[in-house]
Amino acid sequence: GGAPPQGPSPASSPRSSEVLKRTWSRLTEWPHKLQWVLEHRYFTYAVSVAVVLNAAFIFVDEEQQSSANIGEPWSSELRSLLAAVDVSFDALFTSELLIRLLVERLAFLCNPWNLLDLALVAVALGGKLAAALLEGSQPRWIRIFRLGRLLWLLHLFESLWIIIVGVISAMRTIIWAFLLLVIIIYVFGILSARMIGQALAADGAAVDPGEAEVLRLWFGGIPQSMFTLLTMMTMEGWADIVRVVAQRQAACYVFFFLFFSLTTWGLMNMVVAVIIDATVGKALHHLENYVKVTAAERHEAIKKLCDCFFLTGLSSAGNLSKEQFLQSLENKDFICKLHEVGIGAHQAHTLFDLLDFDKSGTLTLTEFTEGVLEARGKGHAMDVLRLKYDLQRYFDRSQESVGQLREDLGGATSEVLREARALREALREALR
Repeated sequence: GGAPPQGPSPASSPRSSEVLKRTWSRLTEWPHKLQWVLEHRYFTYAVSVAVVLNAAFIFVDEEQQSSANIGEPWSSELRSLLAAVDVSFDALFTSELLIRLLVERLAFLCNPWNLLDLALVAVALGGKLAAALLEGSQPRWIRIFRLGRLLWLLHLFESLWIIIVGVISAMRTIIWAFLLLVIIIYVFGILSARMIGQALAADGAAVDPGEAEVLRLWFGGIPQSMFTLLTMMTMEGWADIVRVVAQRQAACYVFFFLFFSLTTWGLMNMVVAVIIDATVGKALHHLENYVKVTAAERHEAIKKLCDCFFLTGLSSAGNLSKEQFLQSLENKDFICKLHEVGIGAHQAHTLFDLLDFDKSGTLTLTEFTEGVLEARGKGHAMDVLRLKYDLQRYFDRSQESVGQLREDLGGATSEVLREARALREALREALR
């Protein structure tokens, strides 16, 4: 037979293991990089602008469809351009969805906004697939369904979301107010039909035909009377109606004043007050929850930072030196814990110089935890903290310079006084 198979040489095994370790480290690092991109404010702004532009594109697309329906289609070049822009938007939103799915993984399904985004992307892609298979255009409801992406903007604007939550929480009161409004309009509709409609029937010969036709249109029956009262409740043309009716019956002033007092001035203002009260209550509740969540998250971050601090291998004095910190950056557990509290790997390399504002070369536990808590988050937090510590350093240096200048001036002043006294004594001796 042939030669027996040879195993890997001792020199190639460590080399292969290093390659595998390097490859694995790269595979484990890119989700953190994607998360930094996903959490960056510019990424959020870009997606928001894309959502607004997509809504504007839907308007243009619907205009194109409306023109085609009335027999005035746009040119083929414009339609091809609109199709390309539509595909670009779908590719953009699908990419954004995939990035979130890769970074958040199973937590992706726990966010209702992600589920909304997933449904919108699935409907858009499904509509294009169906149009391609059936060789036709997408159903209109699918194109309109894309407007639901505007709901994605709600969670970016906290104040707007609080108003919506307040209106939803007051919905029970609004429903009861609507029922009461229907009852009031029904009762006053019957009264107005009886007072005005029957009076018109009794005095039909004495009423101008044009005026009689208008009164029949407004109060000729209970449904007509209810619709007229509903229109008047919105303050639309109520003065013209009251003036015409008052020519036949002066008592209508009291009737309509009572109606407006119960509906427009009373019930509608009460609904507005209920909505405002519910919105303020939800805002306070949201603020309380935010304070509790922030306090709990800060407490958890302090515990993780203490673990990070003791992972570095402290000096005999219990402080963290720069060499120990830089060595700890090669420890995956240390990097992961920093990442959990909001410090990325690209920020960690300059973290020690930033926190060591007194240039002592070491960090205490208090300096490390308080500094990292201020520096964590988006990139602008690090910039603000760097500016704060730079100002602190400049202030300390200016204090030292002022003290040194005071000492120098104090020595020079004492020397001048001593020389002045000696000169005075010399003058006295000369004058004698």
